[in-house]
Amino acid sequence: MDIFLYKENNSLDDKIDRWILPAEKRYALLEFKSRKREQEFLLSRAIMRKLLLEKYDKSVSLEFKKSSYGKPFLEGHEDINFNWSHSHGLFAFAVSQSHSVGVDIEYKMANKSYKKIAEKHFSKKEFDYIVSQKSQIDEMREFQRLWSLKEAYFKAADQGFSSENIKIYFDLKNYSIDHLPQRDPSSFFNFTWEKAMVSVCVNNDKESEVSSRIYEVDFEHLNWKSNLLELNLDFKHFSKMN
Repeated sequence: MDIFLYKENNSLDDKIDRWILPAEKRYALLEFKSRKREQEFLLSRAIMRKLLLEKYDKSVSLEFKKSSYGKPFLEGHEDINFNWSHSHGLFAFAVSQSHSVGVDIEYKMANKSYKKIAEKHFSKKEFDYIVSQKSQIDEMREFQRLWSLKEAYFKAADQGFSSENIKIYFDLKNYSIDHLPQRDPSSFFNFTWEKAMVSVCVNNDKESEVSSRIYEVDFEHLNWKSNLLELNLDFKHFSKMN
């Protein structure tokens, strides 16, 4: 599995425009309230297309489609599983040719309502873990970490948030997942990059070894810098727990 990271270059702003979308799909841009968010959306699609065309030799015409929960896929190219996320000019992309994958990036920002959100959407064990931290800064960091993992988790599983979500428990002390429904992701990791939390989850129902390579993308020159982070970073493998 490959993970690609990109930090927005402001000099590209004037090059990223609506023309990269088919005319019939430009209506989707109306939902964005700011030009910045619109450009991040457009840029993420452009980079993902470049990755698939050049890194994976997909020379045919590519058209992104979405599942009922909004996960992107390529019709007719089921051998390629991919996902992307962006936050405040930072982009993360994950591509796998063997596992369904989800990725999330969350820029390090304070949220004064984090305890209320955690109490509503997290399991009791996760909430207790958050409030057991030594300081509010530590609490917010672990909240962000759990939130990002859950976002990646449900992307990989191609599921939406529901009342069942609270049954999913990320044990960050032992780095395991509890109460997994069948065929949900069982491998995950996260790391900090450019003051943002990056989380990756893989649907590993075959319980096989999963490893990843991490690249920084120089989009302007189409270069791949594989030594930015540890290369061949291994997933810790976790069996499903009852």
